[in-house]
Amino acid sequence: PADDAASIAYYVMPLTGVESDSDGLSFDVKGDGSRTLASVMLSSDKVVTRGYEATFFISTKDWQRVVLRWDDFVPNYKPWDGSARELDCPTPAPSNITHIAFGRGNHFHRHYPEQWRFEIQGVRPEDAIPPRAKPEAPSEGLSRCRSMIETKQPLKILLLGDSITEGGRDQSYGHHVAAKLE
Repeated sequence: PADDAASIAYYVMPLTGVESDSDGLSFDVKGDGSRTLASVMLSSDKVVTRGYEATFFISTKDWQRVVLRWDDFVPNYKPWDGSARELDCPTPAPSNITHIAFGRGNHFHRHYPEQWRFEIQGVRPEDAIPPRAKPEAPSEGLSRCRSMIETKQPLKILLLGDSITEGGRDQSYGHHVAAKLE
């Protein structure tokens, strides 16, 4: 990393050789020993903040392999961003990925100290990532909420956040959560 790396939000570079049947990607990371997270972002263009994001720890000072499945990535855009509508797919389409970026992530940029550092090497697609263990059954509360939604009963949902959550009219997460539920 360069001396001015702390001022760079993302390091964006082209990503090639990702086949549509790959399971995910991997890379080696050497962190600074801090107990923080960094982000990797995928996009079909250089605007990685309208792509998909996953996080990883930078707590090890030794090289460590990070393996991420495509479903480890989540859409990373403001829900009212009309140019990001193609991200309605919950996971990235591997064959559409043209750029990868590493950095501190949209949701971490205000919380990182200026001194955080990490190095990345060996970015490559992965073709044989073992499947995850079967997830635990949903909690009773989640089942009750799902039942209320399916039977169109009134349901109160509390969204915690900041100005993006509050937003205004059709530019708030609350508006878009309600639209998705409908």
